[in-house]
Amino acid sequence: MRRYIIAGLLLILLVMQGMAMSLLPANLVYSDLLITPHWVLCLVIIIAIFYDRDDTYHAIWYGMIFGLLIDVAYTGVLGVYMATYATTAYILHGIKKMFHANFIAASLLAILSVAMADTMLYIIYSFVQVTTFTWGDMPHCGCFLQ
Repeated sequence: MRRYIIAGLLLILLVMQGMAMSLLPANLVYSDLLITPHWVLCLVIIIAIFYDRDDTYHAIWYGMIFGLLIDVAYTGVLGVYMATYATTAYILHGIKKMFHANFIAASLLAILSVAMADTMLYIIYSFVQVTTFTWGDMPHCGCFLQ
């Protein structure tokens, strides 16, 4: 029964992820920032931290299945999000053994995992020549330059 609830939550987040850009203000959406919601990945990370044991790999399977659904629904290249979410869940599954499962550790691991997934997505998309960004073109926060 738990698997159906988790899959249902992931499916709801997948649909909401597509509607997220329409809920933001227009001046934020059409600015220099590139905003991408990763709500499915965040739930997969929570599954990897709090639900998976050392001998189970539910988060990797959920990452593969719902990553493929994201590829089918929102991208033009199949398998990119599937491989990225599954790889991120696998790496996180190994890293989580060094931390206790509490809110602060889960938050830090989620930030690390989203950054790792975005970096992997950028590398894959630049390898297949879908993106035109270079590392120098990436938007940055001006607060680090002061």
